[in-house]
Amino acid sequence: MNRSTIFAVITAILALSYTACGPEPALSEDNTPKERVIIYSVGDHENRQELKTNAQWDKFLDMVCDYAREGNEVVFYNMCQTTYYEQPQRKSSSFSTSNRDEMIAWMKEKERQGLTVVVSYDKDTGKWNGMAYASSPTKTTAELIIGTWNFNTLTWIETDADGVPHNSEPHVPDEVFGNMLYTFSDNGMLTLTIQPLDGASYSDEAGWTLSGDGELSSPLLPNETNWNVNWISTSSMIITCNDLDSSLGNISYQMIFDRQ
Repeated sequence: MNRSTIFAVITAILALSYTACGPEPALSEDNTPKERVIIYSVGDHENRQELKTNAQWDKFLDMVCDYAREGNEVVFYNMCQTTYYEQPQRKSSSFSTSNRDEMIAWMKEKERQGLTVVVSYDKDTGKWNGMAYASSPTKTTAELIIGTWNFNTLTWIETDADGVPHNSEPHVPDEVFGNMLYTFSDNGMLTLTIQPLDGASYSDEAGWTLSGDGELSSPLLPNETNWNVNWISTSSMIITCNDLDSSLGNISYQMIFDRQ
């Protein structure tokens, strides 16, 4: 299968994944999203949790502080992009405080900005320390990305002029096109293998790079643009990008991968 045919398949996935929907329900008085899908790790253990209410969100952030105080590094990211009420940010930031409530308020702010949050606790100083980023540090991504990843889910989300995302249904490629496997090699080459439902197999190869800011780029990724690596671990990878010049308006893309 030549590259133009492969991109026709990816374009078809993008087209299938877009769903025009109505506006989000009315916001609560505190202007905080009610529903979230949180992927998080405590040390080496990765989990996902669906949160339906503000109270569950507050309880989760209390748990983050507790785990950190016990000596764990906790990392979390909201996979449900439609709950952001601010245009996703790209700039990394850090924060340190001995006040638990201040730490929770900072985590809420960074989650609203679409960032991944890292929290730890220093027993010597009695302070919680936080870091937030759009892309995982380049060194971390380079160490974890090598290997084969199954392209699990694509979500295509339209945003309004203020950067507020609207709901869009996720699309699972293998339900229509079969498996789509991305193999990242440590020599800087990326192989895309498509295994359609009819049993045939096709592949293409191109280079891949990471910028100094940890952004991932390859001609074999949709839009041929830079993607934020919002989450990467030994088992999962989540990347996002924004297309501000689309004929359909401002579009945010999210691709979710599972390691093979």
